[in-house]
Amino acid sequence: MASGGDSYLLQKEAVMSVITVRLSGIEELDKFIKDFGSTKRGGLVHDIAQQIRNAIIVATPYDSGIAKTSWGQIEEHAGGYAFSSGLGYINPLAFGSEKGQAPWPSAGPKTVANSGRIFSKQAPEGIIEEANLEQVIENCIDQFIKGLTSA
Repeated sequence: MASGGDSYLLQKEAVMSVITVRLSGIEELDKFIKDFGSTKRGGLVHDIAQQIRNAIIVATPYDSGIAKTSWGQIEEHAGGYAFSSGLGYINPLAFGSEKGQAPWPSAGPKTVANSGRIFSKQAPEGIIEEANLEQVIENCIDQFIKGLTSA
């Protein structure tokens, strides 16, 4: 874990074709940054958002390339950053399809059943799990802290 065992909680939520990522549990990191007099926290949050976007793009299955290229740029919003995909089938790629429901009612040549849902064989746990976002966040925070302490 980053920062001496502190835990960071990543919450993911899908609404239509938008993935929202919220980071909590960073109170100790905020204190650490303030102790060093750093004003770079916004840069850290943007870097985390960029690295999350990159990891999700890499984890997005590739057939025609449409899904990978559907992810928009990072936009700043009150309280953080967001990016999204307007692709109609991005949620099943991210979180799987319920058995018996479109777009994948059952496992087929390009899909696999896992945990009661149907996923792309290229992301058998869904884009979010395949992207390993908790590790991405920890790596960003570790790099940030190394940058503060080596300055």
